[in-house]
Amino acid sequence: MKSGKFVVTHHSPMRGRFAQAVFVILVLLVGVGLYHLGQYRAGYNFLQAQEMKAALENSIISLHMDRGELRDKVALIEQTRQVDTQAYEQVKGELRLLQQENLELREEVSFFRGIVSPVEGSAGVRVKRFGVEKSPQGELYHYKFVLTQVLKNDKYVQGNVIVSVDGVLNGEPKMLEFADVTAKKKKKLEFKFRYFQKFSGNFILPKGFVPRQVLIEVNPSKRKTVKASFDWPSPDKLPD
Repeated sequence: MKSGKFVVTHHSPMRGRFAQAVFVILVLLVGVGLYHLGQYRAGYNFLQAQEMKAALENSIISLHMDRGELRDKVALIEQTRQVDTQAYEQVKGELRLLQQENLELREEVSFFRGIVSPVEGSAGVRVKRFGVEKSPQGELYHYKFVLTQVLKNDKYVQGNVIVSVDGVLNGEPKMLEFADVTAKKKKKLEFKFRYFQKFSGNFILPKGFVPRQVLIEVNPSKRKTVKASFDWPSPDKLPD
């Protein structure tokens, strides 16, 4: 009768674990190698990708800088445009003032020429340059006119002026005397001059009164009475 042989082996747990770890490492290395191999075959290069990324970041930074410079240039252009616009408006305003002054000077020259070389053949007192301007204060109007006499009458002339305003009040004709339309309630204006005298003041018209004409009666002492009438300008032609 044969007896069996028993083989006794020693099992080391540490050796098994080491083998497993080596196996796992080999698998990982193979996997990483296959991954990089696949990327290489696909045309991917890590270094090139990093360089491209850096180049793109630099381009983005450069674009931001260019945008900032362009923004500054736009702001400068806008500021320059505003300055040019303001300068243009200023020059335009000054030109308008010069034109107005030139017109006033021409009117003054024409006025004095009328005194020196009058068109009218007869001598005597004249009413010149009557005008009315509307005030922002409701029914308040500023008036002005000039009395003149030609140079050949080189003596002083004196007397009084009676001013009245003809119009319509509540649908009825109404004549307002000078005392009715002035704050000082004067009935007449006094004058004394050799060549000319200017008059100006304010009319205070009652509410609902529609003016049509201004009547001026000049009463020089020891001379003939002079009467003149001036149409009241329409509202759209009244200067403010």
